[in-house]
Amino acid sequence: MAHITILVALASILLLTLCKAIYNAYLHPLSTIPGPRLAAFTRLWLFRADLSGHAHTTIQRWHDACGPLIRIAPNELSVRSLDAYTRALYCQNTRFAKADYFYSAFDNPHGSVFSETGKQAHAAEKRLMAHAFSRQNILGLQQRVLYPNVEKWIERLRKEYVERGRAVTLWLATQCLTLETAACFNYGSGAEAFEAEGFEHELLAGFDVLPKIVTVFQHWPAVRTAAMWVQRLAGSGIAQVNAGASEGFERLVAQKRQGETNGMIMFDSMMERASRNGMPLDRTRMVNNGSLMLVAGTGTTAASLTTAIYYLVKQPQLWYELKRQLLDKIGDASSQPDVVELEKVPLLEAVVKEALRVGNPIRGRNPRVTPPGGWDFSGVHIPEGTVISSAQLFYCADPTVFPEPEKFMPERWLVEDTAAMNRNLVVFSLGTRSCIGQK
Repeated sequence: MAHITILVALASILLLTLCKAIYNAYLHPLSTIPGPRLAAFTRLWLFRADLSGHAHTTIQRWHDACGPLIRIAPNELSVRSLDAYTRALYCQNTRFAKADYFYSAFDNPHGSVFSETGKQAHAAEKRLMAHAFSRQNILGLQQRVLYPNVEKWIERLRKEYVERGRAVTLWLATQCLTLETAACFNYGSGAEAFEAEGFEHELLAGFDVLPKIVTVFQHWPAVRTAAMWVQRLAGSGIAQVNAGASEGFERLVAQKRQGETNGMIMFDSMMERASRNGMPLDRTRMVNNGSLMLVAGTGTTAASLTTAIYYLVKQPQLWYELKRQLLDKIGDASSQPDVVELEKVPLLEAVVKEALRVGNPIRGRNPRVTPPGGWDFSGVHIPEGTVISSAQLFYCADPTVFPEPEKFMPERWLVEDTAAMNRNLVVFSLGTRSCIGQK
């Protein structure tokens, strides 16, 4: 009898799954929108694409074949339209809320400013961070954070390559520079990244496993409840990143007790402003924000820096011309020029923009939820509750704006009219949810 009950239960589950798949494919409000056939039946197509790490290029190819609106999951669409990106999905006053399934994967019970889906809570927390990320404060940290770390990094590169004759893995080396800088900015002290043998800092190994872990969380939320199992799965990933952030926070608290801080470091600035406004700060959430800043500040900046260095080495004439323009501006190569002066070097600005465009460090979808009343796009009514996204990559690689988009060509930015290219360079996203660290 028990066997019959189990068989009936399994048959019922199978029948329900089959009925849901048929509904999704043929009766769902999104059933007329083109896209991968499997995506109409199940989220497995999108899960596989995300897990591969190349969902952005896969979805881009489907847009090439099917047009500006495609279905990538039973209740999820991708749109490729700069107008939709800038005026609807990610604009300043957007009505499209963050998709909880996607952002909660970065979360734990205490959350972070990135995973926060509530507009008011997000705005309040972002205001606490605003001073630390202001242009004035960042410029004020040049001599304390930027140049000391760059000098240590160059010296370490010199020792590895010149003195020891070792090849250097550029991606690891740039990550160590950006990790150390991010840690100093967050906590006022570094992560000892320059001491790591072969630039293989333990936190970088943790960063490497996070994308796949987060992808599993996004598509299979129940996995997040198995915390101990996840910790074992992640190994030196999630636990190690959180431990690094916690240690940095404790160092800052100790410095603050001894009066060694000045309000310029991010978490010191946050604590001062929260205290001034009578706002309570949760320690665990502060640590979570620290983990976020370490991961985001390390990988994205390193991706752009690696891209720039790689192509400058591959194009020596470009490097010689950039060097000439820099020396004309600063005179002495050993000096520490103000960033404001460096911003006046045309080719340097062009190289930075092209590195951001080609390196394109943020390639995820950043999905949003269609607001009440739905949304009309290109003659198609999209029902409320539909998840919809648009990747920055679509616009940074648009051949109508950037001819031969796969090529690194800083000279494309050295023309009189760059308005269209600047509109398409949405690497930091837009609106209130744009990257706070873009300055």
